[in-house]
Amino acid sequence: MSMGKREGKQEPLWIGVGEMPRSAGHRFYEKLNELLGEAGFDKKAEALCAPFYEADGTPGRSSVPPGGVLPDALHRVLRRDRVGAGHRVAV
Repeated sequence: MSMGKREGKQEPLWIGVGEMPRSAGHRFYEKLNELLGEAGFDKKAEALCAPFYEADGTPGRSSVPPGGVLPDALHRVLRRDRVGAGHRVAV
């Protein structure tokens, strides 16, 4: 690289989401969204899930095990592996 003057101005690196071209959706998904909208799928799904959410829309605390989902799943896997190994080794 030389230390000469730059020719022109560099274009911006980032493009806003609104400036990006939008392609037409696939016919299958357009029709699916139309049919689900006519059937009131969103309202039915919200009604089914409502018992698991608080009034402000956040997930209910009772649906998550203490410590979170990952520690609970890890505990279950470890417990299952230990029980299985002990059963195979027993004489």
